Amino acid sequence: SAQPHWKLISKEILQKSAEQLNLDPDFLRNVVTDSNRGMMDQIVESLSSHSFKSDAKILKTIQHVIRQFAEQGSVIIVGRGGAGICSGIDKALHVRLDAPLEWRINEIATKLEFTKEYASKFVHEHDKQREAFISKLYGDKPEVFVYDFVVNCGHFTPVQIAEIIYQTAVTKKLF
Repeated sequence: SAQPHWKLISKEILQKSAEQLNLDPDFLRNVVTDSNRGMMDQIVESLSSHSFKSDAKILKTIQHVIRQFAEQGSVIIVGRGGAGICSGIDKALHVRLDAPLEWRINEIATKLEFTKEYASKFVHEHDKQREAFISKLYGDKPEVFVYDFVVNCGHFTPVQIAEIIYQTAVTKKLF
C-alpha cells in the first residue's frame, strides 16, 4: 500500500481555531501567549468586543482543533501542547525537542541575525509565552510525562534528530 502524505501542522491550529471562534488569528495568538493578561484587560475587552471569548472557550477550541488534526492521521503537530492533547491516541509519537539555554540563544542569534542580547530577550520571551500557554493547558500537572522522549538538539544535527525520530516511529510501527 502507498505511504500516506505527511502534513506539518503548526500555524494552521491557530488559524482554524480563530475561524471557529470568529476571532482574528493575531488576536487569538496574543491571548494564547500573553502570560501577563490581567483581569482588568479581560473585563475591558469583554465590554468593548462583541466577540469576546473566555480563555476556557479558546483553550477548549484549540484542543478540539488539534485533536481533529491528529485523528486525521499522518500529521506532525508542532507545539501548542499537542503531545498532551493527543496523549490518548495510540498510534502516535510524542517528541520534545529541547536544548540548553545558551545553545538556543546562539542558534537564534545566528539564524535570525540577531545580536546576542536581542536573541537572549527573544528566547526568554518565547520561553515565558510557552510556559504560560502550557500552564493554561495543563495546570500544575507535569507535562514531561506526555512525551515518549526528549531530544537535546545541542547534541545532534537536524539530520540526526530526524533519523532518531524516524527510527523510533519505525520501531513503534507507525508506518
